[in-house]
Amino acid sequence: MNIRIEDKFNKIIDHYILACLFLSLIMLTWAGVGDAAGVSILGLILCMLGMMQPSAQADVRILGALIVYSLLGMVSACAAFGFPAGGYASTHMIFPALYLLMAGLNKGEQILLRRWCAFWGGSVAAIGVFAYVFHAAAEGRGGRLGEVLGNPNALGIFLVIGWFALMGCMQEADGSQRKFLFYTEPVLLAALGLTLSMGSFVAMAAGIFVFLAEKKKRCSFKELWWYACSLLARASLGVGTGVLFYLAASRTGLAWSCLLVLIDMLIMVPCWKDFLLFCEQCKRETALIAVSGFLVAVVAVLIRPSAVDTFAERLEMMKSAINYLVSNPFFGVGPYRWRLLDLADGGIYFNTWHIHNTFLHVGVELGWAAMAALAAVVVWFYQESPMSLAGRRKNGTTKRHVGYCGSRNMAKAGFAAFLVHNLIDTSFFYVGVTAFVLMTVANPDKNRWIIKGIVLKLLFGFFILVFVLDLYSYFIVYS
Repeated sequence: MNIRIEDKFNKIIDHYILACLFLSLIMLTWAGVGDAAGVSILGLILCMLGMMQPSAQADVRILGALIVYSLLGMVSACAAFGFPAGGYASTHMIFPALYLLMAGLNKGEQILLRRWCAFWGGSVAAIGVFAYVFHAAAEGRGGRLGEVLGNPNALGIFLVIGWFALMGCMQEADGSQRKFLFYTEPVLLAALGLTLSMGSFVAMAAGIFVFLAEKKKRCSFKELWWYACSLLARASLGVGTGVLFYLAASRTGLAWSCLLVLIDMLIMVPCWKDFLLFCEQCKRETALIAVSGFLVAVVAVLIRPSAVDTFAERLEMMKSAINYLVSNPFFGVGPYRWRLLDLADGGIYFNTWHIHNTFLHVGVELGWAAMAALAAVVVWFYQESPMSLAGRRKNGTTKRHVGYCGSRNMAKAGFAAFLVHNLIDTSFFYVGVTAFVLMTVANPDKNRWIIKGIVLKLLFGFFILVFVLDLYSYFIVYS
């Protein structure tokens, strides 16, 4: 037994960067929007590990755009507060550092990282559901689920991305790993339903549409139709269970009754694989279950009538943001300054520091160039690099195998969901959510820009310098 444990430990040591990336995701998930000190210390540790990497293979366009965005954010913070660690801008330098560190993993390690991330998504869902039931039964407290990330909307999109990552891993995995992933899905979907995050549901629908559009290129319409019914049936049953949790805890007057729903979910988990087989064999019944998903959506809207007012408020935020876009096109008004300026100008009181459109928020507070850098990341994510495409044509491998296509299409769907959510919400500013996106949908292996030797060390050295500067300015100002 001790020898087996030692062998497993040695395997982890052999993949120490992979393990550190996963541990950093766990810490960033609990960090919420993060703070300059904590994120900078984590960044220093990761970059020191990165200095030991021999090479990395990444899309330098995306890496460069992330660096430019982060630097412009720090410049904006300096202009507004006099030091770079002001606000949220400096914490975002962790994103290009994570991307570059991830680019040093080999293909097998990248696949393993995605599976670990899918496992973490399911773990966050399980932690949230059990914590929710405990508070409901012990304290009589219901409401929406927001455990771990601290906000139901942020948790909602985190779980949506986790669901797409999970399905991508299920298409790649086999044996016991695939079986475990099957059991994770119903818990993740139930937790998503319990958040009652309308923005996340819209983002989920957008991701499903993107995935089906990609799948249509490789199958007939009839096959696509039945696959869509199966996908929607799974989502309907899982999310519907989450809505039942909410109704039992918040609308019956007997909050402890959600224990009954928990028992139902625990019974559903080992039966989930049988349900998926049922969806493949009984197609008409599966279509009926899929249609019931629209009823779940109607119920979700009816039990959250404030969602309509919330959406109208977000439109007002965007209207206000457009007025401030021209205030300072170069450096923006500064992190966390929009709300104060809007209130000083007699604007509507918004109970948030962020405009619920990430691109507009960045354009207003960090400047147009930072907004353009983020937009470039989106464009280049969906556009394969010229060097990668040329390399595959040279090797005669312009077509990908089916398993790769399935997982890659799920990555595109997850990124589409994240993008749509950030058009109506602010999940980008939760460092754990964006790190989760980078680790599950980014695919440096598809590119052919190889960074090695002194260049790679200079890049990590640059990140270390920035994180040290952040820490210095943070402790000088707040000490």
